[in-house]
Amino acid sequence: MRLMRRLFLYSILFLACCISGSPLHADLVFNVTEANGGGATFLGSGSGAVDRSRSNSRWDLNDFNTSFLESSVGNSEISFSATGTLTNSSSGQNVGIIGFGVDRDGNGGDDIFFQTDSGLSFTQGDDFVFSIVATSDVGTLPFSSLILGTHIEPGGAPDEIFGVTTMVISSIPEPTAFAMFSVALVALSSRRRFPHG
Repeated sequence: MRLMRRLFLYSILFLACCISGSPLHADLVFNVTEANGGGATFLGSGSGAVDRSRSNSRWDLNDFNTSFLESSVGNSEISFSATGTLTNSSSGQNVGIIGFGVDRDGNGGDDIFFQTDSGLSFTQGDDFVFSIVATSDVGTLPFSSLILGTHIEPGGAPDEIFGVTTMVISSIPEPTAFAMFSVALVALSSRRRFPHG
């Protein structure tokens, strides 16, 4: 019973450490991790009310407060396929997301964008729901070309409607490393409970 209680507490502690860095009040949130093969996986979601009226099939999120792309990326757009949805909850319209990309600005405010399969219209104050999964291969955008940390795009630009965007780029342990860590904790706990000798 004591071992179970200790494992439960370690699990809660681990989850608290993982969650503590995530923002709670952003309109769009992207969590970026390394994909198999060395590329990058972008998992994005969000909801809220749009800042202004707009109709489009390409949606830009410009000028993050800090650069998230290494200077080796160059000053050009890099795009790759994606899946997801963008919904105008107020009108009930829904479109699929088919592309995602990044754009390194020489001025330090890097950008991201996504492409939908058809146009979607919003009126200021309409509610939206957004979700996306996009993975680059190592030849298109290697994870090593991203700068770890939390990067904020404050919104408010004339061509943007979604408010604040937060991107968290983190390297997480591989599942095998986490499994080995868990086994080590169990072994240490067992050893204390059942001393030898």
